[in-house]
Amino acid sequence: MIPSEVRPIDDVIYLACPYTSESALERHQRVEIADQVAAQLMELGYRVFSPLSHSHRIACKMYDTVDDRVFWLRQDEPFFDACDVMMILALPGWEQSAGIKVERQWAINHKMPTYLINIDAKNKIIGLEKL
Repeated sequence: MIPSEVRPIDDVIYLACPYTSESALERHQRVEIADQVAAQLMELGYRVFSPLSHSHRIACKMYDTVDDRVFWLRQDEPFFDACDVMMILALPGWEQSAGIKVERQWAINHKMPTYLINIDAKNKIIGLEKL
């Protein structure tokens, strides 16, 4: 399921996921999915940084910055620099996500391998596609 070039324990995964939405419910659902996928990767032995899992609950306390992409990308940057692999959750809107576009450019600039994670209706990982 996970490509052999991504090594458990050795590699740190940056788990990107679309977040911004007019709907608070949709944002919450995206965080829940990110949490579930991060947990699956961790159970397989991978080290994972999931910006949504880390920041969503904090963002809910910071009403003036909840949709400030520049602010949140700045918060994520040191963690991104510590990661070896980017994995993007293939949720609706991922290709249009301004945040993911910036994160993908970071990955390109750092020659970081990038994969798209496909999940099933129960949010289980069913495959990866190299981007």
